[in-house]
Amino acid sequence: MRPQLYSVNKLSDLTGADRKTLNKLIHANGIKPTDGKYALADIRACLDGKADKSLKDQKLAEEIRKLQIKNDKDQGKLIERARVAAGIMSVGPRMLSVLEQKLMNEQPGFVDPGLQGILRSHNRRVINETFSEWSSFASSLEMEPAEILAWLRERHGGLFTT
Repeated sequence: MRPQLYSVNKLSDLTGADRKTLNKLIHANGIKPTDGKYALADIRACLDGKADKSLKDQKLAEEIRKLQIKNDKDQGKLIERARVAAGIMSVGPRMLSVLEQKLMNEQPGFVDPGLQGILRSHNRRVINETFSEWSSFASSLEMEPAEILAWLRERHGGLFTT
């Protein structure tokens, strides 16, 4: 007889553990889903075993994790943070220049001439806020916002004002 299978949400309700913890346990223990669902017995076994892991088991798990990362890197499955940052840096200026074209040059043409100045001022704030959010995302990849701003100004002149 096949065990009853449950989604992570239902397992969370049944076990009292949050979904994030269950997902970590599932991944750490290599439990494979069946039709996207898991057996309650497998999850309970993981939850019971979680509390009494010895230092040796923790070190072994850490060593396995490091080996998995090394293998993934050797197989080309991991993307270097620098490549991701470079991709973001290449997309950002194009995205912001399209925003400026649309918001500063095209959109004001659709409103009354007396409102164009107000609209351009508002749109400049939108562009600057977008740049700020983009910078904070890029800086989460260990890049300095000042470095990003200097890089953008170097390539795109007065487009970026803060």
